[in-house]
Amino acid sequence: MFPVIASILSPHAIAKDILPNFGVEGVRECRFYSGGFNDTYRIKTTEGNIFYLRAYRLSWRTLADIQYELDVLNHLKHNNFPAAKPVPYRDGQFFCAVSAPEG
Repeated sequence: MFPVIASILSPHAIAKDILPNFGVEGVRECRFYSGGFNDTYRIKTTEGNIFYLRAYRLSWRTLADIQYELDVLNHLKHNNFPAAKPVPYRDGQFFCAVSAPEG
């Protein structure tokens, strides 16, 4: 396989293999929403809920940076500030690792 710098994750694979582990069921639509330093996917469920999933690029942020961002969002949520509300993964963390071609 030829080395890549950045890949775009398959929305179908995200819906099938990743979202159920975040407790997101009944996915009606999962699509690539925006790219840049991070890629964002927009998810719509059959119940009308909308979620956004962020995929961080390898070496762009450290795990500590990502955890800090999630801690800030959770702090805002607990203080009733209108901000994105992270959804926990099945292990209780608010993120998971995915093996992509670049690492």
